[in-house]
Amino acid sequence: ARLTAPATGAAFVAPANVTLQASVADADGTIAKVEFLANGAIRATDTATPYGYTWNSVPVGTHTLAARATDNLGAVTTSAAVTITVAANAAPTVAITAPATGTQVVAGAPVAFAATAADADGSIAKVEFFVHDGIGNYRFATDTTAPYGASYAFAEKTYTVTAVATDNKGGKGTSPPVAVTAVANQPPAVALTSPAA
Repeated sequence: ARLTAPATGAAFVAPANVTLQASVADADGTIAKVEFLANGAIRATDTATPYGYTWNSVPVGTHTLAARATDNLGAVTTSAAVTITVAANAAPTVAITAPATGTQVVAGAPVAFAATAADADGSIAKVEFFVHDGIGNYRFATDTTAPYGASYAFAEKTYTVTAVATDNKGGKGTSPPVAVTAVANQPPAVALTSPAA
């Protein structure tokens, strides 16, 4: 008996589902069962080819896997051990790149926001934009493709805006806040320059 998957040294990111597959043969009989072991404990038993098992929600850490085959006469063989690691999911990073913090905008006019996001051990699933008005925190946009952006029109007040990135494993990262002050629209100035009074 031998484990054909996963490969020894394989690395996964939590939450991880690991598929184990075994190749088993008996020259003078048949295979009665194949047991899949994780850290010495039986996780599953398979009695039909192809021999396989998916270990769901594997915890963070280093794990030793093996397959143990029993033939029709009760003879038992255990495969060589395979060691895998499961690392904790690293949170994605995200930052609002525009507008700059402290920006003053005109109340009622849409303001364009842009953000960058990255994930060291996966991919970005979405970036959500939130506005904080001192009373509540409101999501005003969600973007699932780069470049990440949104638009929002403010009433007169000072606000903070944050972006929250979610990676493909559900990890979240929050940007530093950006302060935005919305002021009333000022009428344009005009003066007659010619002719003289």
